[in-house]
Amino acid sequence: MNNKSLFHRNRLAAYALLVILLSTLLGSAQAQTESARQRELFTIVEQPPEFVGGMRAYESFMKAKVRQLKDTSSRKLTGKVFVSFTVTDQGAIEEAMALNRQGSWEATEAVRLVQSMPAWNPGKQAGHAVNVKYNLPIKFSEH
Repeated sequence: MNNKSLFHRNRLAAYALLVILLSTLLGSAQAQTESARQRELFTIVEQPPEFVGGMRAYESFMKAKVRQLKDTSSRKLTGKVFVSFTVTDQGAIEEAMALNRQGSWEATEAVRLVQSMPAWNPGKQAGHAVNVKYNLPIKFSEH
């Protein structure tokens, strides 16, 4: 076997190894990009998340849930609580927390109401469903 032939084989093996390494790195980078996009959290999007059925369905849901609270509790819930939560790219509600009146009965109930909501239609950015941070006022009245 001559040296030129051996050199040529080693060179081909080196190129093959380089191609394999690059494709592995590019595949890993693409997976990391997709993973980062899934974790990315938007506050402003082209199409905001929406309660399935729109505002009418949301209002009906809230009236029914608050009415159930009034029927089972002797406490009067009053005022407004702002609840912050994430609507995931799948429409799930996560990380609900009261932004005001922390520790109050109203804040606890407002967070519980939000956590009991069915999945929403997710928000969209550039045509893709994305995770969106959403703030929602929950108003309790004495009626």
